[in-house]
Amino acid sequence: HLGVQITTGSYIPREVDIGEAPHLIHHFDIRIHPQAKIGDRVGLMHEVTIASTMHRVGAPTIGNDVFIGPGAKIIGPVKIGDGAVIAPNSLVISNVPPKATAIGVPAKIRRVDLELKTGSTGKKNKANPADPQDPQAGKAGEDSPAHKVS
Repeated sequence: HLGVQITTGSYIPREVDIGEAPHLIHHFDIRIHPQAKIGDRVGLMHEVTIASTMHRVGAPTIGNDVFIGPGAKIIGPVKIGDGAVIAPNSLVISNVPPKATAIGVPAKIRRVDLELKTGSTGKKNKANPADPQDPQAGKAGEDSPAHKVS
């Protein structure tokens, strides 16, 4: 335990409840509170902190299939929903819904379950903001009809 902390700068106590197949992408300087709960297939980049505070009792709960970008801080008794993305250098101090993207200091929800209806099939497809063929590309912000908050 001490050897890992010395060589990587990371502190992940054995008491942390971590699900199956965690993915420490760049394992340097990751700090996790002993009471934190981390789901299955969670990706953690370098310099991530998952911690409590002096003023709010409890540690974060991270759902399954969550990606946490480099430098992100998740503080206090917050819940991060399944499939959420925490952007780099964000400060999360409130709950993040499933499939949401949280970005900023403090983090704000910028995207939740974007769906676009397609032609005659009636099937829904996920929006691709970078697709130049997609007429809604780059328009999936809070004012767009494609933005659906659950």
